[in-house]
Amino acid sequence: MKWQQLLAPASRILYETHFVPRLEAQGAVSEISLDLTRQDGTRFPILASALRRAGGAGVVIVSITVFDATETRRFEKVLRAARRDAEDAAEALILSHKALRAEHERLRVLLRSIADAVMTTDDQGRITTFNPSAETVTGLSAAQALGAPVDSIGRVFEAQSRRLIDLRVLQREGQSQSFSDFLLVRADGTERYIEGTAAPLRDEANGGEGGVYVWRDVTQRRADAAERQFEATHDPLTRLLNRREFERLINFELSRASGTPDKPHLLLHIGLDQFKIVNDTAGATAGDALLLEIADLLRQSLRQGDMLARLGSDEFGVLLPRCPVGAGTTLADNLRQRIEEFRFCHGESSHMLTASIGLAVLPEGKGSADGALASAGMACQAAKEAGRNRVHTVHAGDAEIQRRREEMGWVARIRGDLNEDRFELFFQSIVRVDGTLDGPPHGELLLRLRDDEGRLVPPGAFISAAERYHQMGHIDRWVVLNAFSWLDRHAGVQVSINLSGQSFGDADFLTYVVEQMAGRALDPARVCFEITETAAIADLPAALRFIACLRQRGCLFSLDDFGAGLSSFGYLRSLPVDFVKIDGSFVKTMGQDPVNREIVESIHRVAKLCGLKTVAEWVEDAAILAALRQIGVDYAQGWGVGKPVPLSEVDVRRPARGDAAGRDLPDCLGSHSG
Repeated sequence: MKWQQLLAPASRILYETHFVPRLEAQGAVSEISLDLTRQDGTRFPILASALRRAGGAGVVIVSITVFDATETRRFEKVLRAARRDAEDAAEALILSHKALRAEHERLRVLLRSIADAVMTTDDQGRITTFNPSAETVTGLSAAQALGAPVDSIGRVFEAQSRRLIDLRVLQREGQSQSFSDFLLVRADGTERYIEGTAAPLRDEANGGEGGVYVWRDVTQRRADAAERQFEATHDPLTRLLNRREFERLINFELSRASGTPDKPHLLLHIGLDQFKIVNDTAGATAGDALLLEIADLLRQSLRQGDMLARLGSDEFGVLLPRCPVGAGTTLADNLRQRIEEFRFCHGESSHMLTASIGLAVLPEGKGSADGALASAGMACQAAKEAGRNRVHTVHAGDAEIQRRREEMGWVARIRGDLNEDRFELFFQSIVRVDGTLDGPPHGELLLRLRDDEGRLVPPGAFISAAERYHQMGHIDRWVVLNAFSWLDRHAGVQVSINLSGQSFGDADFLTYVVEQMAGRALDPARVCFEITETAAIADLPAALRFIACLRQRGCLFSLDDFGAGLSSFGYLRSLPVDFVKIDGSFVKTMGQDPVNREIVESIHRVAKLCGLKTVAEWVEDAAILAALRQIGVDYAQGWGVGKPVPLSEVDVRRPARGDAAGRDLPDCLGSHSG
């Protein structure tokens, strides 16, 4: 049951016509009086407040707080009765002074029990009634107030305009007046926000006999509403603007088109380079303390009018309105230097850190906060990739930004293409250089993608994006699943499967491979996993664990692209692989470049000493194949010995010879394209 179904009919109408529209328009609603209907038909008064905020993934979260308003309603009834009594008392003044004194005494006793501050004055503006709540609101005792001019309680202003209000004028206006946003500056200088009514008292001849004031202190309620609004727009730790409010301000500046070509709006994305180290070694509490100090450092370093926000864990954003690019670059570099010079002391330890800063020039009078933040974030990432502790400046139309945007577009596209099964595996033969046959046909599985028009997309178009945004695990799982399924149906062939460094460093991926292998009649010796030298060295312990687990089950391993990375021959002994694939950049030019030929010979010679077989990549013609045969390289792969073909066209009954493919394919599908 929705909670509004519990509302009484009149309250439900008020909720739908006032409460909900106000919440959607202002984001918050404070203390709206409603009635709930119990099962027995009786009504239960409440005060309802609500706060609307954005959650993750476009979800809108509405928090509704309900308070028991029974006492409030009771006091309101008492107040209404008091007001009626005050009016009756005014009428009684005309009839009889004696009756007035009796009524005044009754009213005095009644007013003492009312929660609102109540004051009455005579026709000279002197205070004649002053209940205990009035003492609390004004800070004056009844002894101090009674007989004193009404102005002695302090000065009253309109809260927004700060216009001074003459209380004596209010009582002479001729009719009751309500106000909801007044500020009382008390005699002692303290301030209270008030709301209530002021009304004149009249004699028989409709002449003024004074006035009555009923006030309610709403200072705390106003402070609570302001705090809720602050919390909705600010980061709870640093008290800086949060990302949502920062985006709103960026959109506001862009919509105003207030930037100019010489003074555009600039956006800084500041990423701390070593925050995770401090957070992991010193603890989360120390990490929070560090962020507070960095936030204060940034706040002190900016110009008046610049807007500072916390965008994420260790990321900050700065909007520099109407700032020349040169000045913005200088300011960004000053921020970078101040962070570099900053030392965070925790216990007996002192930590230093640096920052990478991306500076984006916002397009004049167009664009959105999402696009602006994406540009600045890409610029920050470019600064990190260039070595960290630097400022990288981009304009919205820069080719680098466009390239990164295209890569980001691939992230969603890759997941969609996997779901729609648009990926394909091609087979490229790996053959004996000496022409002999020493086992089943062997080839490397190459990944391709079909676009919406059925054209093949080479991996070079999307692999870098998949690696940058950590999508390779999904792709490698698809490759393993489809490769194993194909091997189940084709018993007479051996395949090499490329794996990314992200995957073999993932324990869950290793579990996935083992599970896929366990449920099949597949001979593990028919599977050779290829890992690049660079990826293996980047996380050597993970590579060793991965290789050891699958070699124990009978799989083979090949060290791919050897020579293109660090090229340390020591890794040939420490990595338990079966094959070394000599990088094609040396192979394809070895006929013209004696240095490259010598590199190929050296890699082959050391591999042989380590008991490993060698595979030369990018073998494009018979001359290269002859040179490899002369050196003694074991296997060759490339267009000169076999072009890539779809798995559906592989004839596993035929020997894996140099012309096994026999098809002309676009240049983008050569072995060098992966």
